[in-house]
Amino acid sequence: MNTNAYMNSITMYIYVFAVAVGQGTAILVGRLVGEGRKEDAYHLCFWSFFRGLAITVFVSILVLIFAVPIFKLFTTSEAIITLGVKVLAVDIFLEFGRCANVIIIN
Repeated sequence: MNTNAYMNSITMYIYVFAVAVGQGTAILVGRLVGEGRKEDAYHLCFWSFFRGLAITVFVSILVLIFAVPIFKLFTTSEAIITLGVKVLAVDIFLEFGRCANVIIIN
């Protein structure tokens, strides 16, 4: 339970980049669709997805590299730190789905 709480706190900092790109893209795509430029909107959506994905994967890897010092800000339990590092490694792969949900679905 503690690891889950710490992971939620840490991954929100990773997730914020996808949310920012997703909100900006939604505004721009809406404008393009309103102008009748659906093909441009389609391309912008996927361009933003790949850029947002690159940013979040980069930040996820950066957080994974510094995972132990980050977790030590929250706890001294080696079991929680070990589990948290493993979950952060898996989280890199989850960013693909998270970015798709936040950027493309918007």
